[in-house]
Amino acid sequence: MVENAAATLRGLKVLLVEDDDNMRDILRWTLEGAGASVVPVGSGGDALAVIAAAVRDGAESGCFRFAFQGPPAWHKRLLAELVALRIRCGGMVYGDQGIFARRDVYLELGGFPAWPLFEEVQLVRRLRARGTFRVLPRALAVATRRWERDGWLRRTLHNRWLALRFALGSRPEALAARYPALLPSDAEHER
Repeated sequence: MVENAAATLRGLKVLLVEDDDNMRDILRWTLEGAGASVVPVGSGGDALAVIAAAVRDGAESGCFRFAFQGPPAWHKRLLAELVALRIRCGGMVYGDQGIFARRDVYLELGGFPAWPLFEEVQLVRRLRARGTFRVLPRALAVATRRWERDGWLRRTLHNRWLALRFALGSRPEALAARYPALLPSDAEHER
């Protein structure tokens, strides 16, 4: 999923975003050299400037802060704070946070495995081990429709259960079978 998008990118830098929700409409660019020439798509122009500044300041890779789309709500803020705490404590960053990496670093680390789920985990661990992974100050807002469809608590617990099972050694293919497929309304939205 993410690997397909990453393989088609050209230029010296690579942005890796989850092929989900509104991510592919938010950002697309080519960063060339240290000065970075940026081509924004949609509303992501200022996000590109934040990435370019981080790369100029020495970041080889990173991600955006996690946030939800839509009007503010206590449960959205709580989940976003819990994600931030998880990351500060060394926990995993997932594709819905708009993972980015310099192209040379991405290629050096071998990119993504061909897994249907959790394909970013191995790469993010390697990126973070290099010591130049940055969580950017700007949030990348994730669509709420799956949480609204499944219930906020149920969706969150299900996601954490899958992540725990993966961390304990379950195969991504087996876990993907437990990850709900897109509903027709989601597929229509994706077009």
